[in-house]
Amino acid sequence: MTQSFLIALREALQCTAILALVMAYLVAEGKRDRFRHLLPGALSALAVGFALGYIPWLAERLPAHETWTFFRYLTEIMVFYTGLALVFPRPREPAAPVVGAGLFALGFAVFFFESRSLGFIVLDTGLMEENPYGIFAAGAGGLAAGFAPLLLINKQLDRIRFPRGLTAATLLIGVGALKFAFGGLGELQEGGILIAFERGTLAFLGSAFEYRQTGLLIEKHPFISVPFTGLMGFLSGDRAAMTLMVIFITAPPVFALLNIFARPDPLVHDIEVAAHRRLSIAFFRRELIYRSVPVLLSFVIIIVLIHALNVSLNPMTEPDPMPVRESADENLLRIPVAGGMGDLTDGKLKKFVYFYGTKQIIFIAILKPDGSVGLALDECEICKPAEWNKAAQGYAQRGEHLICKYCMTPIAISTVNNPGGCNPIPLPFKLEDRQMVIGIEDLIRVYKEARALEKKGTHL
Repeated sequence: MTQSFLIALREALQCTAILALVMAYLVAEGKRDRFRHLLPGALSALAVGFALGYIPWLAERLPAHETWTFFRYLTEIMVFYTGLALVFPRPREPAAPVVGAGLFALGFAVFFFESRSLGFIVLDTGLMEENPYGIFAAGAGGLAAGFAPLLLINKQLDRIRFPRGLTAATLLIGVGALKFAFGGLGELQEGGILIAFERGTLAFLGSAFEYRQTGLLIEKHPFISVPFTGLMGFLSGDRAAMTLMVIFITAPPVFALLNIFARPDPLVHDIEVAAHRRLSIAFFRRELIYRSVPVLLSFVIIIVLIHALNVSLNPMTEPDPMPVRESADENLLRIPVAGGMGDLTDGKLKKFVYFYGTKQIIFIAILKPDGSVGLALDECEICKPAEWNKAAQGYAQRGEHLICKYCMTPIAISTVNNPGGCNPIPLPFKLEDRQMVIGIEDLIRVYKEARALEKKGTHL
C-alpha cells in the first residue's frame, strides 16, 4: 500500500508543479478566468487515463506499450516545440476559443499518460497483493495529497513575482523541459525521451547509410580500407546520433534566447533628462534578464538531462585487478595478450596487481586502436588523491576513452604509453610470443618514481 501511495504522490506533485507554473503565468497576465480551461483538462486526463489503465476491459483494448510510449513522447515534443513556434511574431492574437482549447489540451497532456500508467500499476499491485480496494484507496490518497498544494498555491498566486519574465513561448519550453525531466512513470519504461530519441536516431542513421553504401557499391571490408567508409561509419554512428539529438532538443531554448537578446535597445535620444534615459535603458535591460531567466533554467535542465544520458549510455567500467607474479627462475612478469588472464582483443581495460612486500603495484593494459598494446601504472603524474580518497585513484574506461577517476578527464586510448598530462604513467615492456613481458626491476623503479612524485604535494 505504501508503494502505491508514494508513486501516486510523486506523479501528482510533478503535475502540480507544472500546473502551478501555468497558473502563475495566467495570473501574471491577468487571465485567472482561464483556469476553467486548464484545470478541467488536467482532471479529465486523470479520470480518462486512470480508467484506461485500471479497468481491465479498457486496458486490454489499448495499443501495445511501444505504441503508447511513442505517442507520449510525441506529445512531449509537441508541447516543447509549440513554445518554439510561439517565439516568432504572430500577425494577430488567437481567438479566445482557440486559447481555451489549447489550455485544455495542455492540462490534458500534463497528466494523461502518467495517470494511465498509474492506473495500471494500482490495478497490478492490488491483484498481486490480493488487496485491490486497499491499494486503490492508497493510490487515491496519494493523488489527493499530491494535488492538495494546488488549493494553497491558488490563494498565493497574486503575491508571486517570479513569472514576470514568462511569456507563452518560454512557458511551454519550460513545461516541455520539466516533462522531459520528470519522464513519466519510470516503472514502465527503460528510459526517458532523450534515450529513446538517441536510439531511434542511431537506428535510422545506421540503416540509411548502410543502404546508401550498398547503392554506391562501397561495401565494408575487414582488411581493405575503402574510401569514404570511415566517413560513413562516423555519420551512422552514435556520435552523429547524439549530435543530432542535442541540436534537436536544445533548439527551442536557444532560439528563444536569441530572440530575446536580438531586441534592439530602446531609442532614448528624444528623452532630454539624462536620468530618465538611464532609467529607460535600465528598465529595458532588467526586462531582458527577467525574460531570459525562465529560458536559461529550461536550458540548464536540458543540459543536465543530456549529461545524464551520456553517462547512462557510456557508463564507466573498471575491472578488478588480477594478481600476477614473476615467472619461475625469471625476474619477469609474463602476461598473455589473450588467454585465461583476460583477452585484450576485446578492447576493454584490464588491471593487474603485483604484490611488492606490503605494497600493491597496480598497472593497466589495453589494446590500442592501431593494434598495439598500451601498458602503464594505474596512476597519474598530476592527480594524487589523499589516502582517505583512494577510490579516486587510477583509471576507468568509458566508451573509447580512459577516464582519470580523480579529475574525470577523458584520455584517448591511443595515447597510452605516452607521458605527460593526465595520461597514466608509462611502464616499460616488450611483446614476446603474444605475451607482455615486464621486468620486475622496471616495474618497481617506475612505482618508486611515482611515490617520489607524491612528495611534491597531495591533492584532496
